[in-house]
Amino acid sequence: MQSQQQAFREQYAAELNRQMGVVRKFQHDYQNMLVGLGGYLEDQDYAGFRQLYIDIRSGWETSNAADLTVEDLENVPSVGLRFQLYHNYLLAQRAGVQLYVQVPEPLTATVTTVKKMGQLVDETLPKLLPVLSRQQPALVTFELRETAKQLRWLLTFPVPKDARLDGQHRVTSKQGILDFSNIHENLPAKATSTLQLKLHWGQLIVALPKSDG
Repeated sequence: MQSQQQAFREQYAAELNRQMGVVRKFQHDYQNMLVGLGGYLEDQDYAGFRQLYIDIRSGWETSNAADLTVEDLENVPSVGLRFQLYHNYLLAQRAGVQLYVQVPEPLTATVTTVKKMGQLVDETLPKLLPVLSRQQPALVTFELRETAKQLRWLLTFPVPKDARLDGQHRVTSKQGILDFSNIHENLPAKATSTLQLKLHWGQLIVALPKSDG
């Protein structure tokens, strides 16, 4: 675990340094961009303005850097689960899916319960990314909530108009099948999973009993 943390810190520090270099370069180029665009506006050359804008956009590079940081997950007490959430975030970025992670309150669940939740996430979310990447918009919200008795995982995602529930664990549409059956197969005793559709959104809710940690 210490080796994994050290490797992650080094990777994270290298990425921050790379981003700082990109920011410094952008600050240097920013004024030149505005001067060029302003010149076209002053001459009322809207075709030239449009072309320069397109040239600027086409020159942008899509960064592999994560908007999410480990510090954003400070409400997660388990270092292991933090790494799992961050790893899944990077997998989603690579697949072209924007993953939003929300942990509104510090978690107090037992280590065992948190570990089990991490396992369920790792067994479920990566398999869904190819289908989620074809949704419009290509995004998914991951939220952890806690009550006195449960640790709950809410996964909210867009679905097309033709999406239908196929049984209790699958969402089918022309864009593909979102299959959550493995969640049900790996749930511990007294845990529950609920899959539902609301308008253009689908939601999976997994609840683990804290008492069974």
